Amino acid sequence: LGLYRLVWHPPLVRLALFACIFSGLVLSTAP
Repeated sequence: LGLYRLVWHPPLVRLALFACIFSGLVLSTAP
């Protein structure tokens, strides 16, 4: 699976984690 190989890359995992945290912060601060 190309997607699995793409997600398994550490930099991409870090970027995805950062995106999840960022979106979570935005959603928590939104009214």
